[in-house]
Amino acid sequence: MQTFNKNIYVEKDKIKVWLPKELYLENYFTNIKDREKDIYKFFLNEIVYQRRNFFYKYDRNTFDIKTYHEKKLYDEGWVQLSSSRLRDYYNKYKIILKELIDNKIIEVYTKNDIETYRNDTSETDNGFAKRYRINPDIMVKSNYDFRQEYIASNKPLLKSINKHRFSYKIDNLIESNLFSTLCEINIHENDARQELYDLLNTEDLNERISLDSYNYVNARIDSLVDEEWYFKKDDYGRIHTNVTTLKKCCRKHLYFKGDEDVALVNVDITNSQPFFLTLLFNKDVLKKFRSFFNTIKYNILRNIEVNKDCLEFKRIVEEGKFYEYLMEKTGLSRDKVKEEVFILFFSQKGATYSKLKIVKALNENLPDFLFFLIELKKEYTGEELNFLPKLLQRLESHFIYNEISHELIENIGFSQFITIHDSFLVQEGDEKYIIDAFNKVFKNNNLTVPKIKIEK
Repeated sequence: MQTFNKNIYVEKDKIKVWLPKELYLENYFTNIKDREKDIYKFFLNEIVYQRRNFFYKYDRNTFDIKTYHEKKLYDEGWVQLSSSRLRDYYNKYKIILKELIDNKIIEVYTKNDIETYRNDTSETDNGFAKRYRINPDIMVKSNYDFRQEYIASNKPLLKSINKHRFSYKIDNLIESNLFSTLCEINIHENDARQELYDLLNTEDLNERISLDSYNYVNARIDSLVDEEWYFKKDDYGRIHTNVTTLKKCCRKHLYFKGDEDVALVNVDITNSQPFFLTLLFNKDVLKKFRSFFNTIKYNILRNIEVNKDCLEFKRIVEEGKFYEYLMEKTGLSRDKVKEEVFILFFSQKGATYSKLKIVKALNENLPDFLFFLIELKKEYTGEELNFLPKLLQRLESHFIYNEISHELIENIGFSQFITIHDSFLVQEGDEKYIIDAFNKVFKNNNLTVPKIKIEK
């Protein structure tokens, strides 16, 4: 029987950091040693890192004064730094921040700096977190560009960074395999960055990405190139990695080390979230997840076979044509239909999804299914918030990891794959193993095998 490590620790002898292009610490601190310089580099990189790794999003339907101020602060370069995070890396972090401020390398923005912020929001003084930014004069001098340097001389700091950034908790054989395979992933860096650059500058407004998105994905590419692995399981069983956080257009430039000429393909479930919802119509699956339901919702699902509209929805989904069905009924594009389905399934605000074109179409054609879906989305006392999306993620994670990945590794003997939530990334030619595993798992559970699509 195969074994696995419960904790994996990757130690690096140098850590890449980003500094403003024209910022040289020697100009601010006399006789500074490399060991001391590393500490300042780390703190400056924390500010730059937030800018490069932060992809600002907000819901226009819930746009308010507080959101406006948050975005305004971000646009002006201010970012939050977690004091507990800084303390974990360096106990005397307050001294370093003060020295950087006193030397006018960084600026601090506190709750006292803007009266209107306190007046225009419900946030209390105590709830306002300090923001920091690189001195704008330095950024202008650097033409808002950055250069790479390394932390290599300060061994205690290196040890602390390794401990907090490159230590991974692995709970089982599936996760151990996924992490091992992740470490074999590489990317055609120049091709991926060129594709991003083209999307940033395209004249097609539907395709164009924001500068924030451009910086965010470039930082994701950096982490792959530098082998700074990200591997984390959330509360609902999903595993997040360097690959899941990479923009879809860049994934086609990934490859396994040693096989850089072999393309990777994505094996995905057609209309996956609607499909996972239909699994709840099966009494055996329902019993397995019984603990997540209150009595009202459980009884709704237990009697689903008498709901003709729900059975019609199930038939359409199992044929892999739910999006096409809604496209026909609404006249919307596939991308727009997928966007509206996501809002309908995952938004808790009735005002947000009630105006959707697909809601009108479902109300006219499958009204009992729409009523059933809205009943499932209702929140009851004692039940966790955002019940339906969390439940669907748990269902997805159970089948993708506990069932299909287990079948691939233990029974089929295939392990060179990476998961992207509800899909599998494999070398071209290996998709047959994924399809085989899907067939076996769903047939063994007396469930309809989902329609599978393969994308390069």
